[in-house]
Amino acid sequence: MMKDMRIAVVVDEGDPDQFNAAHPILTGRLQPLAPDGTPLGPPEQVPDLITAMAAREQADHPRWVWATGQQLYPWLLRSGVRVATCHDVALVEALLLARDGHFNHPRSALAAWSRLNGLPVPPDPPPHEPQPASRTGHQQSLFDPTPTTKPTP
Repeated sequence: MMKDMRIAVVVDEGDPDQFNAAHPILTGRLQPLAPDGTPLGPPEQVPDLITAMAAREQADHPRWVWATGQQLYPWLLRSGVRVATCHDVALVEALLLARDGHFNHPRSALAAWSRLNGLPVPPDPPPHEPQPASRTGHQQSLFDPTPTTKPTP
């Protein structure tokens, strides 16, 4: 096991109606990263992202890096997979923007990358959260997006 291992996760886009409620079959890519963020080899395409992440969490306890937990984490929780540590790029970007007084600015991974590279910042995509088919009701999680507004003194 590599100390300070990070693994970037990319969920392939798909039709949520095809997901199995008991065990969603999400496909995607896992990209091991060095502590400085450089890729360690090519990304690994995995046919079952949940199972692959569960195995890597058990074996390596990496720090996961994903664009937004809103897309992936409900499926992990529904499947009983817990990760010890992660970086949610959109969440971190929102915190950094708020710290600088930039409320209601785009916070997606693409927006953060665009800012870092001096490019025009695109608007955030509409929220996308695949819902497990057997999920009843909706309880807001700690990390569900809420509109950020400037606090009034």
